[in-house]
Amino acid sequence: MDNHISKVMVITDFTVHQLGILNRMCEHLDHHSISYVIYDKTVANPTSDNVEETKNLYLSSNCQALIGFGGGSSMDCAKAVGARLARPKKPLSKMEGILKIWKKLPLLICVLAIARTGSETTLAAVIVDSKTRHKYAINDFNLIPDYAVLDPNPTLSLPPFITACTGMDALTHAIEAYIGNSTT
Repeated sequence: MDNHISKVMVITDFTVHQLGILNRMCEHLDHHSISYVIYDKTVANPTSDNVEETKNLYLSSNCQALIGFGGGSSMDCAKAVGARLARPKKPLSKMEGILKIWKKLPLLICVLAIARTGSETTLAAVIVDSKTRHKYAINDFNLIPDYAVLDPNPTLSLPPFITACTGMDALTHAIEAYIGNSTT
């Protein structure tokens, strides 16, 4: 991690946090004297409220980097928080579509903790508007994380049910990509 980073925002969900899957990463951050704030309220389809809440916590905690830890929802939330930090006067809903961020995000690291679909390397974040329930994608090259950590160890500590569910989800996405007509 960059030498000037002294505090990071870790964005995850309650289950990943509760299972202790973050512990190894937090020990590593502690060892390198990097403070962290954990936001663990990300829901399965991250909402605009999740993003705003996390952005406000990031700013009030004086963080300098974002870590999306877990699955695609945590990573999408981290990407959207980065977008809001890069464009603080632009509402998230106005970023729907392609190439509407235009500015570099704070350092963004995505750590895959479950078998998923590749959000740790994509230029998209999918968000649900908390008021209208409209689900939309934000697509911009600036959303591609600076680093993607693909450590298999966090996945080894998952309960069998979660391993099975996330594995089936990843398999479904792979089949969909193979047989689907969409170019993405």
